[in-house]
Amino acid sequence: NWFHIVNQATEYIETHISEDIFLEEIARECHVSYHYFTKTFTMMTGYTLKEYIRNRRITLASYEVSNTEHRILDIAIKYCYSSNEAFSRAFKKIHGINPSTARKDNITIYTHFPVLTYEIPKQNILSLRYDIIRNINYSMIGQSTLISEDVDDMTKLN
Repeated sequence: NWFHIVNQATEYIETHISEDIFLEEIARECHVSYHYFTKTFTMMTGYTLKEYIRNRRITLASYEVSNTEHRILDIAIKYCYSSNEAFSRAFKKIHGINPSTARKDNITIYTHFPVLTYEIPKQNILSLRYDIIRNINYSMIGQSTLISEDVDDMTKLN
């Protein structure tokens, strides 16, 4: 069930969001082939795995910039940005301002990229109700052509 697998993957990502995440490890944790997993994840969510992880990290980091007193460098490191500059570039690309400016001017930043989860139906939505109907009376309407199988008629054709 791919809905369950994507839910399992997003749960794994949330648990390890502040660590280095290896995409192959996510597929391994979900017990599926990396190739099919990445294709199916993208098809179902509309995001590649890397885009999804990046969006979740910038969402959580933006929240911390606006709502905590942690140093911006510590936030950048926590969410696996290679440097303060890399985090500032990503932040500015999303919000249009630097994180230090947002904090200094006390601007509340709203980045909302929620955890993607799929609700799995309790019953099979594809199951159909059916009844077996017996002894149906029907009549056919149409034209027919009668072909004679008489041996004499066959010799006349030759």
